[in-house]
Order: sequence, then C-alpha cells, then structure tokens
Amino acid sequence: MDKYQIAEENRDQLVRSLMKDIAEINLDSSYSPEITSNILKKLMHESTVADPYEKEKQDSNREMLERYPEFKERIANSENPFDTALRLAIAGNIIDFG
Repeated sequence: MDKYQIAEENRDQLVRSLMKDIAEINLDSSYSPEITSNILKKLMHESTVADPYEKEKQDSNREMLERYPEFKERIANSENPFDTALRLAIAGNIIDFG
C-alpha cells in the first residue's frame, strides 16, 4: 500500500474489498495475470501515484543499458545469434515490477 500511497483512512476498506474479491475468484476459470490485473486496477483507482514502480523501472533500464556491450558481444559470439538475441529479449520482457 505504501508504494501506491493509499491514504491511511482508505486502507482498511480497500484491503477488505480486495480480500472479498480474491475469495470470490473462480480458480477454474480465472488465471493469474487476470487476477493480478484486477487487483492492480483497484489499487491504481485508489492511488494518487501514476506509476508506483517508476524508480525500479528506471534503475533496471539503466542497469541493462550499462550491460548492453556485454549482451551485444554475447550475441556476436553466439553460434546462433538470432536465438541468443531472442532469448535475451524474452528475458528482458519477463521482468515485471507490477
């Protein structure tokens, strides 16, 4: 809740509402990204913060850009450069701070 800067007076009600929503999830017809998305939408609706993970995203982007020469060399020296580049791209897209 701190990351979203939810007002203290709204937290208890929001937590109760989220717990109710979670308890009512039909696990046979729902999947994790959908569940997470619904929870995050509710949090964002109550939040005054545009992007609660902005700092983490900036830090990880900076760190990966610093490692760009390493990744470029790994691709250039690979037996299958396309496959290596694709795997690195997939790994980068897996990173999710939500």
